Amino acid sequence: MCGACGSSRKVSAATALVNEKGLKYRLLGQLRSALPAGQSLVAMQDRWALKTRNGSHIVFDDIDELLAHVHDTFNIDISDWKQGTIRRG
Repeated sequence: MCGACGSSRKVSAATALVNEKGLKYRLLGQLRSALPAGQSLVAMQDRWALKTRNGSHIVFDDIDELLAHVHDTFNIDISDWKQGTIRRG
């Protein structure tokens, strides 16, 4: 469960790792930089929202889902994400 936000929702091991290591905002910044023009990303407690230029958005419940999506969709290198590093593919 998320100890920081008071929610009773369970979080994934990956999300817990990001929170434990304090990587959330570092990864957020790196992901924002790696996204193509017209895409934006916001963190909402332990969720992430990827927004497009036309206003549609996808909400991810954990970092694993988000990373898989940006890797598959935008060819972003996520191989070192556990060390806090994300790069354009």
